[in-house]
Amino acid sequence: MDLTGELLIGTRTRRGRGAAFHAIDAASEQPLQTPTYNSAQAGDVDEACALAESAFDTYRTLPAEQRARFLDDAASRIEALGDALIERAMSESGLPRARLEGERARTANQLRMFAALVRSGDALDARIEPALPERQPPRTDLRFQRIGIGPVAVFGASNFPLAFSVAGGDTAAALAAENAQLKTKLALMGPPPGGGRAAPVRPGTAAAVTAAVPTPAPVVQPAPANDMDTPAADVGPRQHVVVEGDTLAKLARRYYGNTNRWNEILDANRDVIKNENVLPVGATLRIP
Repeated sequence: MDLTGELLIGTRTRRGRGAAFHAIDAASEQPLQTPTYNSAQAGDVDEACALAESAFDTYRTLPAEQRARFLDDAASRIEALGDALIERAMSESGLPRARLEGERARTANQLRMFAALVRSGDALDARIEPALPERQPPRTDLRFQRIGIGPVAVFGASNFPLAFSVAGGDTAAALAAENAQLKTKLALMGPPPGGGRAAPVRPGTAAAVTAAVPTPAPVVQPAPANDMDTPAADVGPRQHVVVEGDTLAKLARRYYGNTNRWNEILDANRDVIKNENVLPVGATLRIP
């Protein structure tokens, strides 16, 4: 685990241009001499926000399985930091090892929990209200699905240096919900004016976790051939027997790697599906 004191903005690191400061050892209340940090400035924040905005549309259109693998990978990389992360967090927070090891496990479990939610398709809450042409005035076909709304900035909590920090529950939820994460160590804003012994957001702990998490959507590796994310239209028509818990969104994710294609399954099975929000258990559906 190599702490450099640099800002991470997008995929690049650089030295901040603001005031220099150090993390504080919670036990001795003395500065931790390495590394030296330099505060981020307004231009750094603006750049990070612009990069997050530019990544948003790319990230939210990734197949569900690819986003889920990204979250799983983040959890594994944080765990792989090992004792070095725990020891740095102990120094900066004053919290005991057992507490921090438990919090690291919670952090990884949160990421994996949201990965499972992404795979399930349940968070999309996809619904269909069929057209009512006989009604006066007629009602058109109405379709509903939750989508990500934009980049999310997360501020670390001083009393939870891992579970509510740069890769904590809020970050996991944002990434699971198709929102590009403002992935940066910009929170290293430096000591308050006039000095003081504040250690903003446990800078070494936050920096180590941020550096461990892989870069978001634009460079996540694509799924290998024949993975469930690979569109399967070229294999011809298939059949699926509905089981408890199946939804159109889940089936679209399973067979096409894209939950947004659930309407194709619906259109091919309107003779079987009477209520688009509740699939008949035991029914055989055509998967075009």
